[in-house]
Amino acid sequence: RTPLTPAHYIGIKIGKTMCQFALSIVIIFTIAAQFKGVQMAWTQWVSSGVLIWFGASLMLSMGALLAQMNDVQKASGVGNILYLALAVLGGLWFPVSQFPTLMQHVALVTPTYHLKQLSYTVSLHQSFPLTSLIVLLVYCIIFLTLALYIRQRSETI
Repeated sequence: RTPLTPAHYIGIKIGKTMCQFALSIVIIFTIAAQFKGVQMAWTQWVSSGVLIWFGASLMLSMGALLAQMNDVQKASGVGNILYLALAVLGGLWFPVSQFPTLMQHVALVTPTYHLKQLSYTVSLHQSFPLTSLIVLLVYCIIFLTLALYIRQRSETI
């Protein structure tokens, strides 16, 4: 129990974690540039960092939903299965073109597929896939709305 409203509670937890993500990205990029010889234009550093940060926010919104489960071990198991399934179905392990036709259609609606599309366009300097960005934003909104709804219902019981 907390005196915060469910929206404030989830928002503060997400905000804190997103700040930690941003700090981690800056540290990793600094080490890569200073000690490992990674060289990119500053626009590539910024766009890569924002993309990583945005991708982390998608996974965090899924995590916020999973965190509403009462059993931590069950939430961990469900989360691992979900992330593994999304990685495979989204084409992170195998090219989507290698999938059977039905699986190719499934891949096109997964958030991981669209996150991969964003990553490819940034790294290959292609035109920005606005559709993928919109799909990811919709997924974030859905996950966070469900997490908030479940949290509010659990507090009224």
